[in-house]
Amino acid sequence: MREMVGGLERLDSALVSSATGAYLRNAHDHTVQVTVQVMDTGETLRDMLSGMLDIIFVQRQQPLKRGNEDADYHRYLATLFMPLSFIAGVYGMNFDYMPELKWHWGYFGVLGLMAGVDLAMLYYFRRKK
Repeated sequence: MREMVGGLERLDSALVSSATGAYLRNAHDHTVQVTVQVMDTGETLRDMLSGMLDIIFVQRQQPLKRGNEDADYHRYLATLFMPLSFIAGVYGMNFDYMPELKWHWGYFGVLGLMAGVDLAMLYYFRRKK
């Protein structure tokens, strides 16, 4: 629109009178002013949108990091309970001959073995970080 009004203003034609030329110059000035305002507003909105997209990107990255930490924690717990499940599974089978089953302190011995295995694993994991 700015270029159209500018073209009419510069047009040497009998159809455009000198009084109309003043109105065209005024219209051209207004279109230039509005064009500058629209461009400034567009740049401001583009900068705001870019900032919002950066915020959204950062927020989407946070759960991924937190999810990895959660997965590491669950892997750590599963590793700690794996040997305990094995020991409990062995003693849960109905064998006729298991000498420690007849032992008076067998129950506490197995619990102590389980605690010892877990403590040893915890010490090893802490040492290896």
